[in-house]
Amino acid sequence: MSDFTLLLLQLLILLSLWLCSSSTSAQTYQNISLGTTITITTSWLSPSGDFAVGFLPLPANSSLFVLAIWFTKTSTKTIVWYANGDSPVSQGSKLQLTSDGQLLLTDHSGLPIWNPYPSGGASYAAMLDTGNLILTKADSTPTWQSFNFPTNTILPTQVLHRNATLRSHLYEDDLTGGKFELSLQSNGNLMMFPVALPTNLTYDAYWATNTQGSGTQLVFDLSGTLYLLLANATRINISTSSISTAISYQRATLDSDGVLRHYMHRGDNWTVISSVPSNMCESNFGGTGSGACGFNSYCQFDDQNLQRICSCPPSFSFLNPDKPYQGCKPDFETPICTTGGDQSGMFEFKEMENVDWPGSDYEHYNSFNETQCRENCINDCFCAVAFSRGLDCWKKKLPLANGRAATYLGGKALIKVSKFGTIPPPLSAPPQLISNTKKGKSVWLIVGLLSLALSLLILLGSIVNIARRPSSKHKSIQLGSCCRRSLELELSDEEEAVLAYWAYDCYRKGKVKTLVGEDTEAMANLDGVVRLLMIAIWCIQEEPSQRPTMRRVNQMLDGDIVDPPPNPSSSSEKFIQSPDCCKPLLGN
Repeated sequence: MSDFTLLLLQLLILLSLWLCSSSTSAQTYQNISLGTTITITTSWLSPSGDFAVGFLPLPANSSLFVLAIWFTKTSTKTIVWYANGDSPVSQGSKLQLTSDGQLLLTDHSGLPIWNPYPSGGASYAAMLDTGNLILTKADSTPTWQSFNFPTNTILPTQVLHRNATLRSHLYEDDLTGGKFELSLQSNGNLMMFPVALPTNLTYDAYWATNTQGSGTQLVFDLSGTLYLLLANATRINISTSSISTAISYQRATLDSDGVLRHYMHRGDNWTVISSVPSNMCESNFGGTGSGACGFNSYCQFDDQNLQRICSCPPSFSFLNPDKPYQGCKPDFETPICTTGGDQSGMFEFKEMENVDWPGSDYEHYNSFNETQCRENCINDCFCAVAFSRGLDCWKKKLPLANGRAATYLGGKALIKVSKFGTIPPPLSAPPQLISNTKKGKSVWLIVGLLSLALSLLILLGSIVNIARRPSSKHKSIQLGSCCRRSLELELSDEEEAVLAYWAYDCYRKGKVKTLVGEDTEAMANLDGVVRLLMIAIWCIQEEPSQRPTMRRVNQMLDGDIVDPPPNPSSSSEKFIQSPDCCKPLLGN
């Protein structure tokens, strides 16, 4: 390319920018005079009627309003700019162009909410056909314009300079500041960031043009091309359209999922022309934040609708089913590290092919097959998920972050979940005293609630299969009333202590069925039996400070999470010498 041709190209680009930047003064518009006011029910229109500025109700609360600019001729009023998304107002609020040239938004009580140019001095305002709201001096020089303070959308003829940003909505129906930001940095790099709510701190960028030192302006021209202009007068196209903006409405919006979408209005709908990033699920979010979806969830890309789908792994559910992007919670009681050691009796794995959470690794082993990966995770109370691929094994902790599902990942996620199912609901009826016999020996199962003063139900005991040495006598072990001030576990009878430790060993090894024996009624509600046993073991802790209060016991009985209990004995010797749960306590 000759020097003359390059110079001509640069002049043409600069001319097009000048035309865009001078469009404010070149357009025909109707002046909005000083002293003019709009209320909740009125608005200011652009000359063509394509745009209006006024009040719109919040999608989720029609009694609250935002001052906004919107497309008027689309099937729905599509907002392209707003002033008070974080501070909506109620009926009785108004926007006034004051006599001294201020554009003032006040609430129903007259309290100022928003004032973009408090120094005043404007001679009039205008709503332009570009969607730009301006304040101008008498010589038509703009003193303020909405195009210089964008929210989540950029329109044709709009130019963003260095340090300008777009900020997503929190949700599609919530206009407060969201979790994603697009910024043309002061160094010329155009980047997209996750935002650490409720602050404005940004994490590592998940998309960038890598134009440090050369990017100057983000331009949306009349042909429908969104591009980054570089210092050498060349450009990087972000999105292009085959149809001019003179033929159809267009906009580029940073949506609530962190994707910058170029929209064109066709018929009664907005159609996506392109998306940046093209696949949000594959974006690299670094080591901080939840990723494209919320914590403990994973992202799948919908090729047809060009959007993410956030899902929960097995035995997890959404914190808020109406807002799946908030993430997921485990539906079981997660491991705690009071006992350590083998947890295979309490937990198992659910498999997921081609799903990974690369932001949650805390250990990585090589030359580790899947069996070794499973065993290592099941014996590690910190391990929530193991990911096995070939001879590599990664262990992951909660909360899981940056989850994604894609065939290119390969490998297998092993989700560590409770064998006892989901967290059971509150007890609806008191447990019963069940009698059973085995081999001529009387076996008692105590699962009871002890009624205390003031008719408060406090847990009496849990579940132990007891068989005495050859004698006609039988004994039941009472695992205690759960009141710190009244519980005194008598350990002088060594046999009772041994039975308690044996019951704990059965629980620890996930062999509660050994306690239940052949009782079908107890087997049918094994989750409830395990829950009561856990509460009972807490109640017989030798160390009084570890025993729960009456209030805490009531909370656990009402359905609150019960943490896995520790060894009831403060002496490790007693536990070591206790019977093995694999050997039922039956006489000869």
